[in-house]
Amino acid sequence: MSKLQEILKNPTYIALVNSTIVLIVAAQQYFLHSYNTFTVYQYSVYHFFQKLPLYDAYPQYAGYFVYNPTFALLFLPYAYLPTPIGILAWVMTLMMAFYYGLRLLPIQRDKMVFVYFFSLISLVTALQNLDTAPMVAACIFAAFVYAERKDYFRATFFPNVGFFVKGYVAIGACFLMMRKFKRRVFPYVFFWFSLFLLLPLVRYTPNELYQLYQDWGTSYANDRISQVGVSFMGILRHLFHLPVHVLHVQILAGILLILTMVVMSLRKKYAKEKFHFLSYILIFVVIFNHLANTSTYIIAVPGVAIWYLVSERTWIDKFLLGMTFLLTILSPTDLFPLFIRNRFIYPYSLQALGPILVFILLQYELLSGRLTPFLGKRI
Repeated sequence: MSKLQEILKNPTYIALVNSTIVLIVAAQQYFLHSYNTFTVYQYSVYHFFQKLPLYDAYPQYAGYFVYNPTFALLFLPYAYLPTPIGILAWVMTLMMAFYYGLRLLPIQRDKMVFVYFFSLISLVTALQNLDTAPMVAACIFAAFVYAERKDYFRATFFPNVGFFVKGYVAIGACFLMMRKFKRRVFPYVFFWFSLFLLLPLVRYTPNELYQLYQDWGTSYANDRISQVGVSFMGILRHLFHLPVHVLHVQILAGILLILTMVVMSLRKKYAKEKFHFLSYILIFVVIFNHLANTSTYIIAVPGVAIWYLVSERTWIDKFLLGMTFLLTILSPTDLFPLFIRNRFIYPYSLQALGPILVFILLQYELLSGRLTPFLGKRI
């Protein structure tokens, strides 16, 4: 092992890298006044307790609050801190959540370090946008791990808490389904879902809460009408100029997911295919998300890295890994030529292309059973 590899695998070094990134990103966003996302979250808490409409436009920030009403309450610990301290605490939380989730995965340390450093630029991009995506990735990691451990209390907690941050995190429940969970899982699901669903009752009456969820549903439906995001739908619309009905594509994707799970269950080799399925889920929730943006790819990028670890590492696999690094990870940064980014990457949603091609390959392998042989609990 080279000296560089030893340094990169050193927990102290990684902790130093994480801490440095947190401090730099928090300071950068605050002093450049580039923290609109944090302001949206912050004011959602204020509006929540003032019983003002959560999903209206307000002069204090650009855009809209689009999250579940419960998220406004979950963000409470950060909202009333002085803004620079709140931003620092939020960035630290996102970093710790992502790294902790990654550390949970039953993979060898050198493989974990590979996934971490492959994802690092995307992680910094998400942190700079103060987006919840690193936390979403952590919830999916944790749902996978605790389903493997048959820790049903935690395995049901993370998909539920994730759902009330970003609805699509509920897909983490698929790991329990593939593990043929016991009936005793249902009380845990009911407990966590009811808890987070009714949490806003600390401030709202049941009728007011019902109206709040109606407003959220309307806001979510309006987003679906016009947006395709940096996604599979974006590729279809912008690159191939095909008419795209987002809901229809997402329904077909859901059917494909169910079919994949059924085929894998009938094959009864999930223990050997679980990391392929984890990669599949991490990519799936991004490329079929009509609101996917640059920050969201911190969910898909680790999926590509994990897929590569369990692939045969043929020239095609290496090409797709390189494409993901170039188009998905590097293209949003200043390291990438501005002309190419503005002329090709953004207009044609090419940031999604690498993960989409990896997903198509994974889809073929999971349905056909032609997967790289994998034995053991750790990669």
